[in-house]
Amino acid sequence: MAVGPGRPRRRRRGHGPMVRGTVPATLRLLIVQAAWTYERLQGVGVGFASLPLLEPLRADPGRYRAAVGRSTELFNAHPYLTGIAVGAAARAEIDGVPGGTIQRLKTALAGPLGSLGDQLFWIGVVPAVMAAMLVALSLSAGLSAVGLGVALYLLLRLYITVWGLRLGLRSGLQIAGALKASGLTDQVRRVGLAAGLLVGAAVVPVCRWLAGPGLTPGWWVGPTLGLAGGVLAALVRFRVPSARHLTLAAIVVVLFWQLR
Repeated sequence: MAVGPGRPRRRRRGHGPMVRGTVPATLRLLIVQAAWTYERLQGVGVGFASLPLLEPLRADPGRYRAAVGRSTELFNAHPYLTGIAVGAAARAEIDGVPGGTIQRLKTALAGPLGSLGDQLFWIGVVPAVMAAMLVALSLSAGLSAVGLGVALYLLLRLYITVWGLRLGLRSGLQIAGALKASGLTDQVRRVGLAAGLLVGAAVVPVCRWLAGPGLTPGWWVGPTLGLAGGVLAALVRFRVPSARHLTLAAIVVVLFWQLR
């Protein structure tokens, strides 16, 4: 759209080569683990993903070399959330933040991002998706259920990567506050509890499917009761210590229904 002579062009923060570099940076983040080494862990992969974002610094060769060197230093976090650190560090480099501060920023982010990612994906999303696919298979959904589950998981992985990179690029040194305000930590707990409930509800139906010709009529009542109990607990804000308790509770409910 043309801009009239009386209307100055509005500039957004981060406009230019850095924003255009987000697409190649995102694609590189999807394979960040491919460059994992014992010496720098994810450092080489992080540096490779950071290169498109550091293009604006090429006009100053000294700053560019220093920024690229810092981006490849020792780093390790959950690969799906590494984009948060990549974006924040790149934003800080463009803003001219001292190198020592950027190094401390990445060091401070590594542990929390690793812990959050492990809880969100390895304890939450992956078990939940696997449980849903197994139940679908037990209902004779066929391999299409597996394909759908894998596709949804990959889409979620791409979304989280794009979201994390953009969050880091917007926030820079303020990434800690932005991450807290994003509500990610709250989602981690919710996803973990949902995964525990799904896995527990799936155990007995899947075992019966593997052991016999099919499920008995009314098999769905047990999982439904387990799900209803989880929803009720959330509504009344009942304190559930961990996802393991929901898993065990769901297994007990389903077993009770199947053996009655």
